[in-house]
Amino acid sequence: MKLLNIILGVFSLISVASPGEFASQFNDKNLDDWEEIIMFDIVVGGASWAVENGELRGSVPMGGNRFLTIGNEKWEDYEIAYDVMPVEFHGSGNIAIAARVKGALMIVCMIGDSPKFLAPGEALLKGSMATCLGGNIKLGNQLQVFKKIPSPLLKLNKWSRLKLHVQGDTLSFWVNDTSVLVPVVMEPVKGETLPFLSGAIGLGLAGYTARFDNLRVTGPDILGDGSFAISSLGKLATTWGHLKDF
Repeated sequence: MKLLNIILGVFSLISVASPGEFASQFNDKNLDDWEEIIMFDIVVGGASWAVENGELRGSVPMGGNRFLTIGNEKWEDYEIAYDVMPVEFHGSGNIAIAARVKGALMIVCMIGDSPKFLAPGEALLKGSMATCLGGNIKLGNQLQVFKKIPSPLLKLNKWSRLKLHVQGDTLSFWVNDTSVLVPVVMEPVKGETLPFLSGAIGLGLAGYTARFDNLRVTGPDILGDGSFAISSLGKLATTWGHLKDF
């Protein structure tokens, strides 16, 4: 009976795959696996990324968003989340989270007071906005704003958690487990076909100095890499190992 239960457990893992996981606690000071992508190619001095005391510290005092990206371009439907603490606000900017990154192509949700993307004839609203958009971030005329609403800036010197879920042509964006833009259908972008069905992940800054921690990506095809991989395949291998003892 015990053997039968283990066999049934194995088939349960196969038929209902548990989400895999990619995670980083930023304990390694080496950022070689990360790639920086700069919005609109606006390169202004003073920006930096570094790992300090087990956290990622980013500083982008001026210029457009700088995204630090990592992951597999074959990742499809998944959820990305991370903790962020803004420690200095340099006048205007935003904090961003990105999904399905392929070079300059990406899906982005951001909270801040700049930039503000306006439709033709739309009046400029004062204050901070939560905005989700997609397209080629180096080409402003190929960016499509999916949805935006007024939303307060993240509080300085306080941890917040951003979360972005992409599933097919739909995204959902949360801040501190509160739904901000949920759900949002991603419409086609000029010059591109949406939804972008796969891509890596990223975090972004403009006009802020901030600390990041507890990055986590989960989804059915996220297998991770090395020591930070927790996947259904690993669980399956462990189960087979126990099975061989009988």
